[in-house]
Amino acid sequence: MFVRIVIFPIIVIVLVNGLIPSSTIENDLNELIKLHKEFLNRSPIIPARQAYEVRCRAVVECCPDEQENIFTLFSEGQFNEKCLSNGTKTNTSSLSLLCMSTLRQLIQLTKEPIYNRYFQVLGNNTNRFNRIKTWKKQMKMVCSNDELYAFYCERNNIEKFKSCQRKVLKMIAKENIDDDGIIYTTYVSRWEQEYAIDNQKLAKAFPNI
Repeated sequence: MFVRIVIFPIIVIVLVNGLIPSSTIENDLNELIKLHKEFLNRSPIIPARQAYEVRCRAVVECCPDEQENIFTLFSEGQFNEKCLSNGTKTNTSSLSLLCMSTLRQLIQLTKEPIYNRYFQVLGNNTNRFNRIKTWKKQMKMVCSNDELYAFYCERNNIEKFKSCQRKVLKMIAKENIDDDGIIYTTYVSRWEQEYAIDNQKLAKAFPNI
């Protein structure tokens, strides 16, 4: 008896369902940057930019040894503890005077009515707070020192912000390649919603900006 054996070719199929295409990441990034720009444009200058810039200058003038840790100082609320406790960490009277002048300027800015109102408008929702906290940890994991520095000290430097966020999105996409992109998509969607809500609040509270 003649038995015919049919051998089917083995086809190796690489499943890419879990991989987020670079084009998708760039499209999502551009949308987030658009919302971020709107957020900056709708925010009053004093709380959203000037107060951060003065704090950055205070680190340079009051505790220069902490300059490389600026992102951590501000993200984890260590500025007062490491920069201002037990007096300023300066060695010369000229630096000390410069430091004190900068601190007085910072205090004056934080006393402006619009400063507290800004943070009251944005609110302190627990979910929002935790999401921002996680986001900053993610940035610290992948962003360069220059990008981290710019987040607080060069608030209008969109290119550095964009470069940093691209790295964050790529990290999220890479870490969750086995879930068909669900975690990544949810991550982006929540940030878009968060920005949209904040922008609506700012537009209502500060319509003339």
